[in-house]
Amino acid sequence: MTMCTGSGAQSRDCGMPDLGSEFYARLHDSLRRTETPEVFSKKAEQKAYEALKERNKNFISGLFYSDLIVYDPIVTPYLESLMQRLIAGSPQLFTVRPHLFLSRSKIPNAYTTGSGIIIVNAAYIYQTKTEADLLCCIGHELGHFLSDDVEQSNRSYITLTQSEAYKDSMKDAQRGRFNRYSRLEQTVKQYASGSSGHSRYRESEADSMAVLLLHNAHIPFDPGFFLRLDSMTAVRKLPFSRDLATACTQLGLEGVNIPPAEANGRMKWKKSAKDSADEELLKTHPDCAERFKRTQKFADAKPDTKPIPDPVKEQVYFHLVHYAVANNSIGEALYLLLRDTDFSAEKRQLYTALALSRLQLAARRMERAKTIGTVPADDCSEAFNAMQAMLMRIPEQKMQTLISNTQAKTVLPEAALAIRASEAKVEAEGSTGTDKWTLFDTNPCHYLNEIVSPAR
Repeated sequence: MTMCTGSGAQSRDCGMPDLGSEFYARLHDSLRRTETPEVFSKKAEQKAYEALKERNKNFISGLFYSDLIVYDPIVTPYLESLMQRLIAGSPQLFTVRPHLFLSRSKIPNAYTTGSGIIIVNAAYIYQTKTEADLLCCIGHELGHFLSDDVEQSNRSYITLTQSEAYKDSMKDAQRGRFNRYSRLEQTVKQYASGSSGHSRYRESEADSMAVLLLHNAHIPFDPGFFLRLDSMTAVRKLPFSRDLATACTQLGLEGVNIPPAEANGRMKWKKSAKDSADEELLKTHPDCAERFKRTQKFADAKPDTKPIPDPVKEQVYFHLVHYAVANNSIGEALYLLLRDTDFSAEKRQLYTALALSRLQLAARRMERAKTIGTVPADDCSEAFNAMQAMLMRIPEQKMQTLISNTQAKTVLPEAALAIRASEAKVEAEGSTGTDKWTLFDTNPCHYLNEIVSPAR
């Protein structure tokens, strides 16, 4: 891995990202300053609408301030080029160009927030195989943008919640001393189910718009995209095709004890029939199988199977690892590091050392299970379940040996020295004092970026 220098934002020359709070500061400020239009004639409705728009702005601001959004010199231009291909095919539809951002979120998703913003999560790109599928996803979000679906949903919400019928229903549900919660639940479901139906209709319209944009841009459409979309899952549920013991050894975790599956003793959890019925009632998207059938007639004879470029896949992979370590989700970080061997060995060793150091500190604070993020066996893959049991059982002395081994293999001595210095200070002062890990806790992304890309 090449050493890179810079201050504040990351250097683009070395392929590291610029933090969204810095790179998009002007754009973010202009979005915050956007005035809320006069939409409703009634003062109460307009006031509620302005409050809702302010909450939307705060949500978008949170994405920037938390550095979930980043500018990546490889991934962001690639995503923008894909969006431009779709826009160029239908220029008459786009009087305004939307803003597209990359998010380091671990949720495999893409979404539109309103205000002309489209966000694609790193986890979605990581789990997507072909460029055509990514184009379908961006086309779907452009459909929401063109229909202004977020704004329409906001106005529908205000119209509903400010109506006399809704207010009377909520008052009736709260009368009396008994079964108040049940009555409230039924009232909310009654209105939410109607809202979900409208949402599913908007999703179907966005699917149709994606097909149109692809056709106009002469990009083959494959309805199998929706079936592959249905197979995406959380990081902890991703399939693990390697032998866990071998993967640990190759990553530098030699000699760790991996307990047999029957010894892990994880708790079980099962959805009730009521939970399943409620989920079906409140679903905002049509079933992927239904979306596949509805769009199958638009399929092209020869789907495009061009894969997403390797540099893009590697960048989004390390974004996921980076943000997991920065936010103390050590189980997910190590699971990704153990799972993939196709990416930079030097970076993987660095993040392994960082993750183990965080785990060691958590063990000293009696927070190991929280830092690993242990989950029931039914809510993760067998390999993740075995890995979290393994991490819970590593003695602290053994952990220090593993940290030393992984640090010795990294080509970034500054990172290793910073970790060692912070460990020594934490050991001497406990959890108090302004050490490197305190900075990590309060502003983890900036801390890790400084470690990976130290300033001059």
